[in-house]
Amino acid sequence: MAREIGVATHTFNPKSGSNKDLIAAFDNTEPSVVMECNGAEPCIKSSIDILRVGGRHIQIGNSSKPVSFPMREFTTKDGM
Repeated sequence: MAREIGVATHTFNPKSGSNKDLIAAFDNTEPSVVMECNGAEPCIKSSIDILRVGGRHIQIGNSSKPVSFPMREFTTKDGM
């Protein structure tokens, strides 16, 4: 849907690829903005893992149960 309405340049299905595949889609450059729209813990972790140092992580997805947030990785990247 994000591509259809023109708000995303790339989308990713974590079931069919790895973080390396996702970064490769960005010409091997970590993205400066990541919008995580699923809310599943593995997707949140992947979105932080691929984020460029100093980048922006936008958490849109919500979970019906508590999830673990990779705080150390996030703060190491000076995320916003």
